[in-house]
Amino acid sequence: MLNLDWRRALSLNGVFASLTLLLFGLRLLHPTLLHRLLEEDGPAEWATFAAFTIAGGLYALATRRTPQAWPRLVALVLAVFSIFVAGEEISWGQRLLGFRPPEVFLEHNFQQETNVHNFLKKILDTRFVVAGLSLIYAATSIPGLARRLPSGTAPAGPIAVPLLIVAALELIYPFSLVGEAAELLFGLALLTDAGARSGLLTAGPHAAAWAWGLPVAGLAAGMLLFPLNDSITTRRALVLLPQAQRELAELEERYRHSPPWRSRLFKKRRLHKRIYTAVRARYLVGEEGYFLDAWNQPLWINFARTERGRGKVLVYSFGPNRRRDTDLERLGAAQNAAEVLEGDDLGFLLTVGTSTRTAGQTPVASPTTSR
Repeated sequence: MLNLDWRRALSLNGVFASLTLLLFGLRLLHPTLLHRLLEEDGPAEWATFAAFTIAGGLYALATRRTPQAWPRLVALVLAVFSIFVAGEEISWGQRLLGFRPPEVFLEHNFQQETNVHNFLKKILDTRFVVAGLSLIYAATSIPGLARRLPSGTAPAGPIAVPLLIVAALELIYPFSLVGEAAELLFGLALLTDAGARSGLLTAGPHAAAWAWGLPVAGLAAGMLLFPLNDSITTRRALVLLPQAQRELAELEERYRHSPPWRSRLFKKRRLHKRIYTAVRARYLVGEEGYFLDAWNQPLWINFARTERGRGKVLVYSFGPNRRRDTDLERLGAAQNAAEVLEGDDLGFLLTVGTSTRTAGQTPVASPTTSR
């Protein structure tokens, strides 16, 4: 079992307790900001990627510094796991590079992304996988069990506290997107464990500082990667903007002249899905294709019922930065797409009904895009 003195244990658990308090504080005081931080391809996702990537590197370093066979094997397994999770977190660069996923991912993946973990959603929700892994790894740090394991293989005891926080968040799931925060904390917990196994937290003059410095460094790296990704992605993607606008205009014309809305759509108060998923769930009349935009990202439909048998539909793309910028809560009161779309999101707004079926408006880009 890896040993951390009480000062390092206190520093480590203080960081995770502070992050947990910050999470719930933002939920109470500024839920919109929290949603922005936790949404797909947002700062939290990039911080999670950074945490697992750095953890993978430190676990790999531990395999070189550890002479015993069993601890070296454990570090190697954890290094491979961390790099795999980091790749999964950003869909192996799909949004960054804009490549089209293979057919098997488009057809069977829950989110039409190039990753493996979303295939599990048909069998077992990812949050239960994260909770289970956290509980199992936390259990191995319990002194009674740790003594039964080969020497040097069990994690440091204080690691159990952040892992238990992760499991609690995933199992209780107190609010939307809390799973993204739990995954970030899981990555930061493994980053700290990797620091202990590589010697950063257990040897050297700065070992005590690393106890709180490693999770903070993981967060800082994510905050830097987020705007850097936006800058690189958007600059290269703008060349496809005319094509994206043209394809949305064609889709709007098709939906205006051949309304695809099924009656069961109007039984929902709100519906927000990828168009491909909405078709498969029989909210829309089926069409061929996967409904991808010019950047190979899924097109989305957001429906808000305004009265019995009537509602508004926003069909939209994440735009050149391949990230949702729009606050969808404003859909019901909007008169046109420009009143809803934010950032560089693209789309069009339709007023639809079970009798008149649809009354359309031309596609409108958000102000940022139209410049």
